[in-house]
Amino acid sequence: MRTKVCILALMMFCASSLYAQEIDAVPGAFTWARFYGQFSRYANHNDFSPYANWDARTGGKFDIFQKGKNGVFFNFDFQVIGAEMLHNKVNTTGASYGFGFADRYSISRELYVSVGFDHRSTHFGKDFDAVVLTQRLLNQFIPVVDTSDMNTVFGEVGFSLPSLPFKPFVAFHFQPASFEGMRFEGGLKYYERPLATDVQFTLWRGEESRFVIENQSEIGPGGFTYTEGRMELFARNQDEGRFQLFVGGVPGGGIYQSINYGWYRGGAQIGIRVPIVAN
Repeated sequence: MRTKVCILALMMFCASSLYAQEIDAVPGAFTWARFYGQFSRYANHNDFSPYANWDARTGGKFDIFQKGKNGVFFNFDFQVIGAEMLHNKVNTTGASYGFGFADRYSISRELYVSVGFDHRSTHFGKDFDAVVLTQRLLNQFIPVVDTSDMNTVFGEVGFSLPSLPFKPFVAFHFQPASFEGMRFEGGLKYYERPLATDVQFTLWRGEESRFVIENQSEIGPGGFTYTEGRMELFARNQDEGRFQLFVGGVPGGGIYQSINYGWYRGGAQIGIRVPIVAN
């Protein structure tokens, strides 16, 4: 148990948005990188709590090559879902990993467009069957969870408005088409949630800290809206704080599978993030 707790703690070192912050382009390869880690625990109890009680993830994004206003980026994300304590041990019931490539063109410092593709693979964790068996013996709810792989091609437009109050940032992520496998088996198909959005407002900013409200949504069947407030501290030489405390949540009580975010459980969660930017 101690070993698992230590592993989970290590995952917290390094967070947040799917969409990139402002990048000062330096010509060349591997000139910029952002790594993150996050750990959160759900604050409320519902039918899915025995299967999804906490969430840990780590990942990053870096440039493969940049020249002028154009850059090619690679991103990756690993997520672990944990159940409530069972038999006095930490249990993992789910996992997901995602990666993608994006070709981004910065029209200005406040506006960019990009195109690319994303992959997300989700799996049951090693303790999922044991949790299901325990809940079945108690005549409790047994969820139906989709673990199929997802692949989408996308286009994205993002812009910031630094002259307005609260310095809003908005991104529209268009993902109209999906495909099976890594060889486009079956050709392109319509993706059921063709639009994802990310909206951020900086309500307060100090010398090396700020308070941000963020809303992430996927629109379409099975879509969701995640809203979060976070306090960012110790920014130093990067825009976002290196240590973040957040409270967020998704309305409803289900489990939502996302090409962009992995798994979200309905309800409120409290957690910490540590993002590190290197350039």
